[in-house]
Amino acid sequence: MSDERTPTPFAELPVAHRVFAIEEVRRRLRELAEKGGHPPTRDPVLSARAEAWLKRLRSALADPQCTTDSVVSMDKRMHESLSADEDARVHRRLIEFEAIRDGIPLTATNTDEAIGPVLEHVRQTQ
Repeated sequence: MSDERTPTPFAELPVAHRVFAIEEVRRRLRELAEKGGHPPTRDPVLSARAEAWLKRLRSALADPQCTTDSVVSMDKRMHESLSADEDARVHRRLIEFEAIRDGIPLTATNTDEAIGPVLEHVRQTQ
């Protein structure tokens, strides 16, 4: 989850780097699916407001110090501020984000170490 000179386990990354790591695993999974003949659906274009909510909630979900109550409160405010369509699109991305986050081993230091466990986690939770 870091460069090869200074491998840092996922558990020790700052929040912003955790978000980047999770999104990199997501990107690789989508790339592998496409190579395997299962092209993923394209991410829908989001308004600036929806994109801002996605970024806020991804950061909250990647922050081990952020409480469940805080995330629930933010999620409620997001639902109130977005149209139903955009809310559903952001919600779908956040569900994917959580599934990937929950599958990454805390000791993973790069994307290759995370892919297998994330796939296994997703299989078990679907």
